[in-house]
Amino acid sequence: MMYDYNLAQKAACSNKEKLLLKPLIRHIFNYAIKARREGLLAIEDSLPAEKSHLLQQGLQLVLDGTDPDIVGEILKNKIYSSPGKGPALLAKIIIHSGVCGIQKGYTPLILLRVLASFLGDIEAETINEIESSYKKESMKNFLNNTPGIYRVSILDKIIPGLDDRSIQKMLREVDTSDLARSLIGAGLEIKKAILRNMSKRAAFLLVEDMNYIGPVRKQDVEEAQIKLKIIIKRLVEQGEIPPGITGI
Repeated sequence: MMYDYNLAQKAACSNKEKLLLKPLIRHIFNYAIKARREGLLAIEDSLPAEKSHLLQQGLQLVLDGTDPDIVGEILKNKIYSSPGKGPALLAKIIIHSGVCGIQKGYTPLILLRVLASFLGDIEAETINEIESSYKKESMKNFLNNTPGIYRVSILDKIIPGLDDRSIQKMLREVDTSDLARSLIGAGLEIKKAILRNMSKRAAFLLVEDMNYIGPVRKQDVEEAQIKLKIIIKRLVEQGEIPPGITGI
């Protein structure tokens, strides 16, 4: 959507007024999380209770498979034709950007940055606040995910026998997607051992992969864990990891 000077002037508001828009950004951000984790159709049940008619209609158009250009055009026309200025108008512009971002498949954190960019001086504060709580929630979900039908014993036998330096050497060799699959259903201590040997950014990216990985066959989990076992065995044979590891 192209914003002309007159629209920008009408949407101008103070930082105090912009603070009132932070809950809206968080609200759209939560839609993006749900859509990313469970698919677009997962947000359909939330729409009847959606208080913003513009956001409700925009998301419904997305769910109906409407062409992105048409979605953007409809929302733009509604914004230009509706009354209001200041924070009320800026809220509608943020909704337009949020709906289009969700339809384009923006990751939640990218969409957060796009939406927060409308807040000017309080952009960084908004991003840090929402991102921090999101990362804590994601990490909690990852660590508290209880073992299910995918739980196998390969990592339980191997990882406890590795010191932190050995785990770090293993992590340099393993593919991230294989690591994510191998940890599905793994116990809490195994997850903690892996995460503490990664940088904060790498650990969060792994958690993101785990939270968005979707359904995986038990066979895929077992194959990924076997790949880790082969890597560890090779590192032991090369003298990179001390011998005597249980389970290899």
